[in-house]
Amino acid sequence: MKSWLLYFLAILIAVITLPLIAKNSIAAQKEPMITVCINGQTSEMSIEEYSLRAMAAVGMHCGENDSLCALAIAARSCGYYFSLYGGKHDSFDVCGSGDCCIALADPTECDGDKLALYIAALEKTYGEILFYENDAVCTLFTLCAGSGTADCESFPYLISVGEDIICDTHVTEKQIDKSAFSEEFPNLASENTCFVYGDHGSCEFGVVNGKLVDSEKIAEMLSLPCTEFSLTSVENDIVITAQGVGHDHGLSLCGASEKASRGYTYEKILEFYFPLLKLRKLYTS
Repeated sequence: MKSWLLYFLAILIAVITLPLIAKNSIAAQKEPMITVCINGQTSEMSIEEYSLRAMAAVGMHCGENDSLCALAIAARSCGYYFSLYGGKHDSFDVCGSGDCCIALADPTECDGDKLALYIAALEKTYGEILFYENDAVCTLFTLCAGSGTADCESFPYLISVGEDIICDTHVTEKQIDKSAFSEEFPNLASENTCFVYGDHGSCEFGVVNGKLVDSEKIAEMLSLPCTEFSLTSVENDIVITAQGVGHDHGLSLCGASEKASRGYTYEKILEFYFPLLKLRKLYTS
């Protein structure tokens, strides 16, 4: 065979196989490790253990196996992101506080049947992680997103999606006399206050007496569990209604459970809440 033909065949094989090798090389990695601080104690653990601890903290809100699989992947993806880039802390990747980083719990304190479901979900999805193009992502999750999730300014790949069935369980309502409201929340009762809303009823920010205030702070001022809320004047009262629980970004555990009960696979659940992300197998056992 002529040398030019051998050269041509070598180039052709390289063109065909190299993209496949590059695409699949992500699965050749070993299971990542992450440095975690829980209750002041810092230790290194595998991403799978980290994911189990995250599921132990919030998994009781997922009622279906596929919703637990979606949570397992979201927790694993978030852990992988922190293992690469760290978070708010200098001496470790992430802490176990939900008020600061991601809530983590001791799996041995879980109900035995529930713990078995968490482990089964992790085993079924072992090594599967969400990516934005080729980048690791911080896949947040929230208890209930109400009417829909909200855009996340910190992570622009977490975009708002509207729920097809709106949860009517996690609704908070307060009715306060207008005079009492003015005394309790003098700034919010000011004529110089307004709220700016985004998709699906979530408050994006407020202008309170000419000062910019983020939505989380306003929800805290009103003692509300989420940023999807409305204030309505009814005769002599102010009615405050909030829909959902949590920060409204990423995977809604309540919505995921509802979708799983209607036959959604965990892949479809993840596609719904993370439409810009792709699921890949990072490592195998």
